[in-house]
Amino acid sequence: MVIKHNELKIVFENELLMIVDKPVGMLSHPDAHLKEIDILSYLKTSRPESRNYAVINRLDFNTSGLVIVGKTMDAIKVLNKASLEKQIQKTYLCAVSGYFFVPEATLEAYLLKDSTQSRVRISNVEVPNSQKILTHYKVLKEAMNMSLVEVELLTGKTHQIRAHLAMAEHPIIGDPLYGQATINKKIGLKTQALIAYKLTFSNLEPSSILYPLNNRSFQINQIPFMTLFNDKKPKK
Repeated sequence: MVIKHNELKIVFENELLMIVDKPVGMLSHPDAHLKEIDILSYLKTSRPESRNYAVINRLDFNTSGLVIVGKTMDAIKVLNKASLEKQIQKTYLCAVSGYFFVPEATLEAYLLKDSTQSRVRISNVEVPNSQKILTHYKVLKEAMNMSLVEVELLTGKTHQIRAHLAMAEHPIIGDPLYGQATINKKIGLKTQALIAYKLTFSNLEPSSILYPLNNRSFQINQIPFMTLFNDKKPKK
């Protein structure tokens, strides 16, 4: 199975910000070591003014989905604050291995960065230098020993979804770092079946420059890996 990705698409734009659909194989931020195209460098090819833009939320190189780009200094400051105060809800979809005993729950654990391996490690107990993580999931569909899961990050740490679900024995299909190679090979995915598919603005103050977006959601409706679950009955 081969998933094809298009170029960077603009989902929404006004004078303050734009919401783009980042494809797999594009960086959120410039990285001198990877030397791959990033969102801002891509925008600069057609928008010279984008040198003052800033990416608000980051996605992994091989994770696709919605990313917010601030266009002015005021907007960037307000967007960063809104993100920290959970006024911008980020929701993900992923395909994982296995079925869940509990169809909806919040997972709790501790995450420790391993810089030497460029990955993170998850523990059920707190260890030195670890950070507490909370990952809420809801099972939407099941098929062929796979589950389609909607995920909300209650904390946002590096590789949190990928590592936390793997630790819960439900690795994301196609994930080369935290997944299972035999399953990935069988299904034919080389990158994780994970997409940041929805952004929701909420609880914004009327005085905020972002207030016109209050209670608005932006969503990607074409999910590349949804074909794994086509014609399957939704989980009740």
